[in-house]
Amino acid sequence: MFITVGLFCFLIVIMPILVLVAQSAHLSAYVEAFGRAEDSLLRSMAYAAAGASLLVLLGFFSGYLIHTRALPFWRGVDSITIFLFALPGTVIGIGLISLWNRPWTNFIYATPAIIILGYLARYTALTSRITVSALGLIPPSMEEAAQIAGAGWPRRMAIIVAPMTKTGLALGWLVGYIFCLRDMGITMMVYPPGHDTLPVRIFTLMANGSPELIAALCVLMISATLLPLTAGGIIFSLRGNH
Repeated sequence: MFITVGLFCFLIVIMPILVLVAQSAHLSAYVEAFGRAEDSLLRSMAYAAAGASLLVLLGFFSGYLIHTRALPFWRGVDSITIFLFALPGTVIGIGLISLWNRPWTNFIYATPAIIILGYLARYTALTSRITVSALGLIPPSMEEAAQIAGAGWPRRMAIIVAPMTKTGLALGWLVGYIFCLRDMGITMMVYPPGHDTLPVRIFTLMANGSPELIAALCVLMISATLLPLTAGGIIFSLRGNH
């Protein structure tokens, strides 16, 4: 069974990546790829980092509300986040266009902020679920003791809850970064002129670009995804050793 599953994973995951690496195994392909998509790559990483940071913040408060059931509408928050995550990105993109494409909201619609809003709308379910799992590992008595000692809700969040869930928040950031980086459905629909991301640039270049160029762009996309994962793995390994 292990050999069967391993072969299946090799055929559908490893083999396509190896084909991309083989096709792009020319320095000229990467030089052209950087020349034509360097700005899109940097934008993708910057937007993904900003989106992941805001997703961690929003997911933390949403997850805390869902976990503690502090307000009567906690179930509605949970359902809405899951519903938005299940929707196709194009549907959310059209909804954002219908809402923000107005003269008096142009300061959002004509800027990268509209892309970040799309990330928040679709991927908050991920970080909120991770937060719920992380909060489940904290004994309720910790926060209750601080409350009895007179610590207000903001202080309890700052000195008890957030520090004790920092590993879960870090994992949530990595997950949010990956999903924001790979997003194309929402970004394709709402990105302002001159603010396309690398997945969108790859999609638009596929029609006229050479196979070597497209393969090199895909390898760059893989590298941008693996970079924070590798850094996070090293940090968690070092912490585990200590």
